[in-house]
Amino acid sequence: MGNSVDNPPDSWLIIAYDVPNEPSKLRLRVWREMKKAGALYPPFSFCVLPKTAKSMKHASNVKNKIKEYGKAVILEAKAISEEDHNTIITLFQTERKTIRRDPRGMSRIHPRNRKQHSKSKVDRRRGGRNGGELRGA
Repeated sequence: MGNSVDNPPDSWLIIAYDVPNEPSKLRLRVWREMKKAGALYPPFSFCVLPKTAKSMKHASNVKNKIKEYGKAVILEAKAISEEDHNTIITLFQTERKTIRRDPRGMSRIHPRNRKQHSKSKVDRRRGGRNGGELRGA
C-alpha cells in the first residue's frame, strides 16, 4: 500500500476531483478506491496558483497568517499528462473571464455553485423555483 511513514517519498501526487453529489455512491466509490491506494484526505481546503515569484511570495504570506490559527502547507505539483495540464489552464481561463466580468474583481459565485446558480437563473426565467408559478405541476 505505498510508502511507509518511516521512508517517505520526496514527492507527492495531489488528486483533485469533482464528482456530482448525487448519487452519493459515486463519491463513496472514489473515496474507497483512493483510500485503498493509501490516499490521505487532509483536513485542508486547497487552491491552485501558477508558480511564479509573485504567487510564491503571496502564498507564503498567506501561509504565515494562517499558521497563527491553523495549519497550512505549500506543495509544488506538476500535471502528469497534457490532458491534466490543459484542464487546469482551461479552469484558470474560465475563472479569469468570470473575474473580469465582475467590476469589483471578485467572483461572487463559488465555483462549485456556478452550475447550480446557472440552472436557477434558467428556472426563474421559465417561472420555476423562486421565480413565479411552477409550471407543469
